[in-house]
Amino acid sequence: MNKNPNLSLSANDFLSLSPEKQARFLDLTKELAKSAIERMKAELNKQGIQYTENDIEEIQKHYDKLLESINTEYKQEIEYLNTNGFDATVSELAHRKQLTLSEFNEFLSEMGKAELYETIRIELFPQNRRSLYIQTDFLDKIMPQTFYIPNSKVANSLTNPAITFDVGTFDVEVNKQKDISVQVTLNFDDENIEIVEKNGKRLTAFDRSVLNSVCSRYEAGNLTFTPDQIYRTMNGLTEREFVSKESRARIIESIDKMRLLEVKIDYTEEATKLYKHPTSESLSKYIISSYLLALSKVELTTSNGVVQGYKLLEKPIIYTYSQHNNQIISVPINLLNTKDYLRTSPEVTVIREYLIRRIAVMKNDLKKSNRILFEKIHTELNLTDIDKKKSKKIRDTVEKILTKFKDDGYISEFTFFKKGNAFAGVSINT
Repeated sequence: MNKNPNLSLSANDFLSLSPEKQARFLDLTKELAKSAIERMKAELNKQGIQYTENDIEEIQKHYDKLLESINTEYKQEIEYLNTNGFDATVSELAHRKQLTLSEFNEFLSEMGKAELYETIRIELFPQNRRSLYIQTDFLDKIMPQTFYIPNSKVANSLTNPAITFDVGTFDVEVNKQKDISVQVTLNFDDENIEIVEKNGKRLTAFDRSVLNSVCSRYEAGNLTFTPDQIYRTMNGLTEREFVSKESRARIIESIDKMRLLEVKIDYTEEATKLYKHPTSESLSKYIISSYLLALSKVELTTSNGVVQGYKLLEKPIIYTYSQHNNQIISVPINLLNTKDYLRTSPEVTVIREYLIRRIAVMKNDLKKSNRILFEKIHTELNLTDIDKKKSKKIRDTVEKILTKFKDDGYISEFTFFKKGNAFAGVSINT
C-alpha cells in the first residue's frame, strides 16, 4: 500500500490484499467514510438543507453495509480479476465502453474498489446485472432545494429547431460587439437508435428541462437517479408523487437521446478574449468534449420492484461550460410546483421554464426589456400557424404560471398587451 493509502486504484496489489491488509484497508475506508459524512453535513448546512441525526445514521449504515459487502457481494467480480488480471480487466472494460485505455484510466482515477467491482458487474456480467452500490445510496435521495438552469448562448442554441443531430459543427456568436464566437460540434453516437418524436433527431425545449433537472440533482449531491425523480424535480415535487407511465416513458426517451449525443465545445476565443480565465494566457486551445449526459444505464431494485435508473459519470458538459462563464440561473425549486394552478404537461413545463429564464435575466439586468412576446414562446414550443384557440390556451397557461410566480413573490405584477386587436405578449414587473 502507499504511504498515504486511499480508495483510488494506484497499485495492482490493491486488488489482492492479504487478510491483514484487508482489515487495514477497511479501517482506512471507515476513516474516509467518516470524513465524507462530515463533508456532506457541511455541504447540507451550506445549502440550508435540513437533516436529522437519523438521516446521518442511515448514511452511516449505507457505508457500513458497503464495506461489509466488498469481500462477499463481489465474490464473482474478485474471482474475475484474479483470473484475468487487473490490466486485462481494465482493457476489456475500456473496450466495452468504447474508450481508449488512457481515457478509461482517467475515468478510473477517482473510482473506489467497490465501484470498480460494480463496473465489472454491470459491463461483464449482464445476465445477473444488479447494483448494490446504487440500491443503498442514501445521498441519491436528496431532493434539490434549488433548480439550476444553464443559460449561456451555447445552451440556448442547442434547442434551435434548425440544429439537428446531423448538423456537424456550427458557430454560436457569444459577443457581437467583440466578434467572439464559440464552435460547437454535435455527433449522435448510434445511428441505429430510433428516436420516436415528431421533431426528428434534435433537442427540444423539453429535453433541456430534463437536462436542467439532472444538473439540479447533481448540485444537490445526487449521482444516481430514476426517471421518476427527474420528473418530480422538473415539476418541483417531492419524492412521493405518482408519475404516469406516459410521463416516465417521455423522460426515458429524452435521457437516452442525450446520453448518445456527443458534444464538443471549442471556446478558446471566448476564454482568452472575453472571460480571461486564469490559465487562458498560456492556452492555445480551450476545448471540452463529452456526451450531453455522460451516464451509465442500470437497473435498480426498489421496494416497488425493478426500475430503470442512471448513474452520472461526470458533471454535464453544458453545465460545466455555463458555470465557467457564470451563466447559471438558480431559483427555489418550489417555484416549479404549479400543480395547484394548472395541470402539468410537457407544454406547461417548457413555458414555465422559458418564463423563469426570461424573468431571471430581467432581474439581473434592469436594462433588459420587461416584455415577453408570445411569438417567442411559440418558437420555444416549435409551433407555427397557430389558430386563435391554441393562442388562447397558451395565453391562459402563461397567466396561470405568472399568477403562481406573483403569489410566491417572484414577480410583483404582470399585464398582457396587444398589437392591433390581437394579444402580442406580456409585460412583467419584477
